[in-house]
Amino acid sequence: MMNTTITINFTPEGKLELPPEISQIFSEGEQYSVQINSDTISFEKVPKLTWNELKKKRAEMTEEIEEMTTEEICEIVREVRREMKK
Repeated sequence: MMNTTITINFTPEGKLELPPEISQIFSEGEQYSVQINSDTISFEKVPKLTWNELKKKRAEMTEEIEEMTTEEICEIVREVRREMKK
């Protein structure tokens, strides 16, 4: 699709009203990342991961996670409880 500028409306209900030529581009269940810069908002389709890519990302994430000790977990719980009492 070539670069096109289309005007859309923001409804009183707080929703963007997309014209048919835009809404037909979207598919149910697709995800988009939104970039906001000053007065510009742009959408970029988030690519779907294959099963192997998802497993690889999960493995990378678990490598970065350091296990917490029981004492560290208890300290976090104590902090949360102190905050909740305020």
